[in-house]
Amino acid sequence: MIGYTYIESLFKTIINASLVMEGRFYVCPNWGAEMNNPNIEGSLAIGQAASQKYPAAMLMPPPKEGNFEYLGMPGQSGASLYDVYTIKMLFVTTNASTGQNQVQAPNGVGESTHTVVQTWHDMDRVAQNFCSVLRSTIQPLGGNVLFWDDMVPRITLVTSLGNDDVSGVMLTFKLAMYSGCTIEDYAVGWQSSIVAPALTDPHLIHKM
Repeated sequence: MIGYTYIESLFKTIINASLVMEGRFYVCPNWGAEMNNPNIEGSLAIGQAASQKYPAAMLMPPPKEGNFEYLGMPGQSGASLYDVYTIKMLFVTTNASTGQNQVQAPNGVGESTHTVVQTWHDMDRVAQNFCSVLRSTIQPLGGNVLFWDDMVPRITLVTSLGNDDVSGVMLTFKLAMYSGCTIEDYAVGWQSSIVAPALTDPHLIHKM
């Protein structure tokens, strides 16, 4: 079955090549609460060990929808076999300091002049570039992975999240992916060995 682990590997490959993110890609089962963990690099980093925490891309748990049936099932066509994932990714960084804990754009007295609006702009650019590279990367797969046509990718601005006070953007899009063509959890011949019970109520009404 092709699913969550493939998405993790695909996104990791792209973020590893990002000049800004430099491989800092985190899968966050707890919807971003992990960013409050000072050891996020060791516990959640995917791919190369990160020498700094931010800027970073964070994948939230992606819910999916579909009919969850496989090729060869009665009445199923190829088009109905895609699982559609709702992808939500944070692209965030600290506002006033760099990833090396240096003051960002300092003024004459050492205070940061880098604004939240500029941070939004920085992370928006990275998120849009990720979108473009992802589209280009999956195109040669021949339609097995693609952006779902009924949802245009969306950017939402986020500000001062978590203990680290990070800002940036949330990128949301849908990814449709062919999950596979075999039923793996049942032995060959299950069609003849599993028979539905008679269509009757096995627990009739009674006094209570």
